[in-house]
Amino acid sequence: YTKSTNSDFTDTKPKAWLRGQPELMLEENIEDTEWVILNIQATGFYRVNYDPLTWSLITKHMTSPFYRDIHVLNRAQLLDDAFSLSRAGILNYTTALELSTYLAEETHLIPWLSYNEIIAFINRQLRGTDIYKSFK
Repeated sequence: YTKSTNSDFTDTKPKAWLRGQPELMLEENIEDTEWVILNIQATGFYRVNYDPLTWSLITKHMTSPFYRDIHVLNRAQLLDDAFSLSRAGILNYTTALELSTYLAEETHLIPWLSYNEIIAFINRQLRGTDIYKSFK
């Protein structure tokens, strides 16, 4: 993992293991004003759900001019995790949609490919419903 005050998206070696538990509590002291991002460069095959404050801090950073501080693979993974968790009813769709607003500035292909898959899924789910016209 990495955090905003000392971010390093190059070290992808595991720093902690879940060991059969569904949750991980970091032993490191993390301030309420800093984000932490797990699954650096999306090297693990798992979803990450953050607490509401961390989602908010990540979204704030992603919608700032400094969004490129977060590795491009993590930007794509954050989108994918947020929408997948929303689809599963674990995360509010508002959180995922707010995160996706950063795409107005995104120039790299990888996050857009991730978002394209997300929108394609939503499009298939809404086709034939009353709100499909508004979605289009």
